[in-house]
Amino acid sequence: MWLLLGWLSFHDDVARAHGRIHEVVELGEKLSPAGLGVAASFVAYLIGSLSEDVFGRRFIRGFLPPSMRAKVSYEVKRNQADFIRLSGSFKESQLARIENDADRFKAERELRVAILPPLLALIVFLTIVEGPLWLVGLLLAAGMGYQAFRRERDFQIANESLVWLRGVIGVPPSSVAEAQLAEDQRTSR
Repeated sequence: MWLLLGWLSFHDDVARAHGRIHEVVELGEKLSPAGLGVAASFVAYLIGSLSEDVFGRRFIRGFLPPSMRAKVSYEVKRNQADFIRLSGSFKESQLARIENDADRFKAERELRVAILPPLLALIVFLTIVEGPLWLVGLLLAAGMGYQAFRRERDFQIANESLVWLRGVIGVPPSSVAEAQLAEDQRTSR
């Protein structure tokens, strides 16, 4: 999406460029469509990776307000009560299900958080260039922000439940972050 915004913003300037920029344009014209696709994909990956580092971590870090932390704690306690009633083999199957859920929630959150900054920039650009009707796109951005918030909450519930369940059935944490969360849960008791 950042590449699309860059192309919409600068394609006329790049087409008329001289010097090194013109040489890059000529190189792009010499590439086959597949080669151009590979190069564009690589550049998109690098820009997306940088964007995620710049925006993603800051956006997620303060994502759950204290009122939602209480909701997460309540849901984790409810999950714990459900787990206690399960037999050993069902606990292990629950562990696998929650691991999958946690991974999915995290991936969905990260996708939405990665898309939000370029989407907002694109909406602002199109609003300035094409007119205020593009502000309707803010509804899409708000919806994606809300979905990211929900996925973060669901991830926290699944992750904390997962750490607790691993402790119950004697499976060690799968990451340093999980080990730290398990230690935090032990010391808070």
